[in-house]
Amino acid sequence: MNGEKSVFLVDTCAEVSLISSSTPGLAVKDSQVSPVSITHQPVAVRGEAEVLLELRGVQTQWKFLVVDNLRDSVLGADF
Repeated sequence: MNGEKSVFLVDTCAEVSLISSSTPGLAVKDSQVSPVSITHQPVAVRGEAEVLLELRGVQTQWKFLVVDNLRDSVLGADF
């Protein structure tokens, strides 16, 4: 991710992809998305960021919602 090795949780039930606000180098933009958790609790979103991902030599830009207090970044079903 952005040239650094990273580990992601793949969650095919998550409708969006999430990344921690503590991830270095994020260019966070405003977001109008208001997701809720599986327990229907609102998820506080700081914004969204485009991130360069590379998987087995294939590169792509991907949009993540940026959130606080996230231990593992999540690749959701939108990926």
